[in-house]
This record gives sequence, structure tokens and C-alpha cells, in this order.
Amino acid sequence: MAVSFKWPWLGVAVSEIPTVIIAYVHIITSWLIIRDDDSSRALFWMFNFSVFMVWLSYYLAIMTLPGSPPSKYRSNDAEKPITFWYKYCRKCRAEKPERCHHCKTCGRCILKMDHHCPWTMNCVGFRNLPHFTRFLMWLLIACFMTLKYYGSRLWSYYKMRNLPFYLISRTEMVLVIVNFIVVAFVEFTLALLFMRTINGLISNVTTIEDWEQDRMHHVFFRDAFWDKVRKNYNDVHGGKPFPELTSWKINYRELPHNSSVPASFSFEDWVFPYDLGSGYENMVQSLGPLYLWLWPWGGPGDNGLKFEKTWWKKEDQLHLPFPMDGDNYKGEEKVEVDLHGGETIMGNFPNELGETLEDFGVDMATENYEIKKVM
Repeated sequence: MAVSFKWPWLGVAVSEIPTVIIAYVHIITSWLIIRDDDSSRALFWMFNFSVFMVWLSYYLAIMTLPGSPPSKYRSNDAEKPITFWYKYCRKCRAEKPERCHHCKTCGRCILKMDHHCPWTMNCVGFRNLPHFTRFLMWLLIACFMTLKYYGSRLWSYYKMRNLPFYLISRTEMVLVIVNFIVVAFVEFTLALLFMRTINGLISNVTTIEDWEQDRMHHVFFRDAFWDKVRKNYNDVHGGKPFPELTSWKINYRELPHNSSVPASFSFEDWVFPYDLGSGYENMVQSLGPLYLWLWPWGGPGDNGLKFEKTWWKKEDQLHLPFPMDGDNYKGEEKVEVDLHGGETIMGNFPNELGETLEDFGVDMATENYEIKKVM
């Protein structure tokens, strides 16, 4: 779950927690390996190399800026059909490129913003997402090696259970038990975060876009949602008739008379425009070429202002910018639509983990969304 803090000093304090844990485990584990006659030099150097890579990638994730649009950025108005919703940032006094959001903590627009990370006191975005991903990967490797070592020590204690207790160092045994529990907890939580990050890379979806998909899924079979989609289709495609949408599966959905919801179209039939259709190609767009994935300074080679899309594949029946119910592009009057429930109005919708856009660091005052209370 994304974490945000009301007071900046609390965020600074929390950001020191990973540093303290990594330093503690690094020092104590190295000391125990050196004192252990049964451990090898190879284990010591492999462990220290992985921890060195943790420190390096963590430093780069903190110090590398995620990227911001050029000053007074203007989008390409001539592009037809419109490929993303144009949004103007009142605080930066410039338009936002696609997939860009204004971070309320950093105070600037972030290219391909994923989320604001309290552990690095930095936004995770276009430029530093590879560093953040490598940080998680190396931390998982270092924790795995630590758990394997502590597991072997615990097994040796078990085999020595019938021997006199003075043959075992009580201090070392307590450290092994405590550290094993701490590292196991860290490994488990990191594995969940890493899987979420990798899933996003494979699907080419940011955490914020994943939230948007959850919101769309929640309101997908509501008339208000499809009223907006139909209006957007008419505006984007120059008044073309709304297509007869079809599904790859058989639907048995009953709809009221005159409903605007398509009878044979499900959320699974919708195509996310930034998914290139290949997990490898999606990861290349975010991490750069394959040979740079493990390189500490590797990253994408583009500028983060424009992204390849899969619009004209046959599977995409609507060819609408993401999200489908967005209507915030320049020159159009924004339409305020009641989605029959305050929890589904753009900014305050909670996903399955209870996260809202504000939890990811998005400054909702710059999102051009109509947030209104439903009476």
C-alpha cells in the first residue's frame, strides 16, 4: 500500500529506516560470517558484493531525478486523432505530457509518475524507475543469501541440541534468531513489492495507471461511465457513429431498456494503449535494452514525453486515450458526471488495497478532474 505523511519531518525520519536496517544486517551478518569457521570466503565476498549493489542502487534511486517536462511544455495539438488527454498544470503553468502527474511532495510535474516513495524521499518516475527496480532486486538477493546463511546456522544449532550449552555462544545464537526473523519479514514484504513492480513493468502500467484501471473496472457497467465514453468517442473521432462492440467471450448480461452500457463488451475486451503486447518490449521501454537491465546506470533512452501505443491493433475497438472516461483534453468543456457514489469520483476512489491517488503523491488540484460531493 502506498504511504504518505502529513508532516515532512516524519517522511525524513521514515526514510532512514531502510538505511538503518540494511546497515545493521550488513554489519552483524558480516561479523558472524567472519567468526564462523564453517563459512567460506566466497560466501563473505558474495554477500558483501550484493550489499554493495544494494547501497549503490539505493543511492541512485534517491539521487536520480525522475524527470520533469521542459519549461512551458506544450503538447502537439496537430496530432489526430488525439492520443492522450491534454491536462494543464496550474502550479507549473504548463501542459502535462502523457502519463505525467504533479507530485504534491516534490512540487513539480513528474514524467511517467509511478508513485512518491517515502523510503527514498523521491518520486519514482521515468528516469529512476530502473534504479528503484534494481534496488529491490539486489535487496531481495542480499536478504535471500542472509536467510540461507542464518538457516544453516539454525540447523547447526538444532543438530547440537544434545551437546552442552556452553559450546554455543549465546550472543551469536540470539543474533542469529532475531536477525532471521527480521530478515524473513523484510524478504516477504519486499517480495510483494517487487512482484507488484515487475507486474507493472511487464504490463507497461504505472502504479497510478493500475489505480485508474481499478477505478474503471469498478464503474465499467454503469450508464454514467458509458455516457462519458460515448461522448469521448464522438469528440475524438469527429462524430463517427459509436461502433458495435464485441467480446471474445459469451456474455449473459441483462441490461435495462435504453441502457448506454454495451451488451457484449467486458472489461477484459478493453485494450490498455501502452501495453505493447510483449512483456519483453514493455520492459525494454521502461528499463532500456536488455544488456542494461543489471547495469547500475542503465535506463530508457527516450525523453519520457511520448510513448508508443498499440492503438491500431485489431483488438482495440475504441481507439480512445487512457482512461476511456477521461474528457480533459484541451478545447473541450469538461463534463461533470455523477457516478452514483462518492467513492468512485476520480480522486477519492479507493482500490482493493484502500489506496487513492493522493496516497501515491498526486496533487489532485492539478489533475483537472471534477471532484464533487454526491448529495
